[in-house]
Amino acid sequence: MNLLLDVGNTNVKWAWHDGSLHGFGDYAHEDAEIDDIVDTIAEADQDVTGIWIASVADDEFTEELGESLADEFDIEAVFVEVEEDAFDIRVAYSHPERLGVDRWLAMIGARAGVGGPIIVADAGTTLTLDGLLDDGTHVGGMICPGMHLMQDAVLEDTAKVAEHAVDVSDHIELFADDTSAAVISGSVFAAVALIEYAAEELERISGELPEVFLTGGGATALAPLMGLEVHVLRELVLRGLALVVDAEGDLE
Repeated sequence: MNLLLDVGNTNVKWAWHDGSLHGFGDYAHEDAEIDDIVDTIAEADQDVTGIWIASVADDEFTEELGESLADEFDIEAVFVEVEEDAFDIRVAYSHPERLGVDRWLAMIGARAGVGGPIIVADAGTTLTLDGLLDDGTHVGGMICPGMHLMQDAVLEDTAKVAEHAVDVSDHIELFADDTSAAVISGSVFAAVALIEYAAEELERISGELPEVFLTGGGATALAPLMGLEVHVLRELVLRGLALVVDAEGDLE
């Protein structure tokens, strides 16, 4: 049984892989003890034959997590890295290693499911967007603050806004009727508008309306507000990682 991990800026996500993915879990790692994360994963009581880690978190944290998992399951962890031309994706970056491995894996996961141009939007701590042409050419991407970072920036750096903010429900309206709701609305619809604009631009470049994939913690909040059809796959990075693991197995 393979243990697959997606280590982000905020959460460690994992799944078990034996030809299919199951047993998804996650743990917020800020201020968390690595031993507690490993103990939570080990509670599944699986016979682990491989550990595969894709991480955009701090190098020290990532290495310590890998070492702790190796000690727990008595097998060395494999740290997945971006490849310039692999899995039918040609990375646009002149230095492919500078592309976040999570973005690369999400594109692999999305491309496996459809043909034609693709937009992949990961709404996590940051909002990342990447575009793919129908031949697998990565046209590039963008990164901006995620919805919660936008909200925090407004509330922390604008005293009057924070002073007038109140608790609101999860219902999001474009034209909000109180300050806190307006902050939430602004961040959410900023993300929606950026994704829709990226889809329009990729359609202009490719001549075909792209398929849009949403992933990350904010995906389910964004999807109902989008003015175009979207695919919501919360664990798209792990799905892409599973495809990499499958391919590595075929090469052995």
